[in-house]
Amino acid sequence: MIARLATDDDVREVVVNVCALDAAMLFARRFDDDRAALAEEMIALRRFEIAAYAFAAAAGAPAQSLLGATLIAPGVATLHWFSTGRWAEFSYDRPLLWLDFWRSTFLPEVLIPTVHRAECRILAANRAQARRLARVGFVAEGLERAAGRAGEDFVRFAWLNPQRRPTVDGATAALGWARMREKRHA
Repeated sequence: MIARLATDDDVREVVVNVCALDAAMLFARRFDDDRAALAEEMIALRRFEIAAYAFAAAAGAPAQSLLGATLIAPGVATLHWFSTGRWAEFSYDRPLLWLDFWRSTFLPEVLIPTVHRAECRILAANRAQARRLARVGFVAEGLERAAGRAGEDFVRFAWLNPQRRPTVDGATAALGWARMREKRHA
């Protein structure tokens, strides 16, 4: 299992083949279930992306999972992490791969230097995802009742950066934008 910077093709691969549980979460807050349209919308928003990683069985193999952070306000990112139905096959021998990657790469290289807050929303019924988020320092902030199109409940989670405080002079936003420009031109 390898992690690499996600490409547009990785986004398409994972979104089009997303597993049922993640699809339920992704599409509960959308007007339709069009996977190809969602993939193209995510690709269009990549200019606001801090970083996105694809997990695959080997270099050159199709992506099976995506983990990324996108700026939604100065110093604030939203996170996404979802997988195809084949993710369990690939992660079976390393069930804590995501935790190793979070601690070694995603937290120190993506979140800590860039944002003071990261947030995400998950289906309230997804207890396994809630445990994963708690394990990496996220705290449940509130229940969003009937927030999905079929009345699904969501829980909002947030991670607060212990090394950064929000700034009022725009320094946090400037750092985030500079990091994105640097990544795009690398």
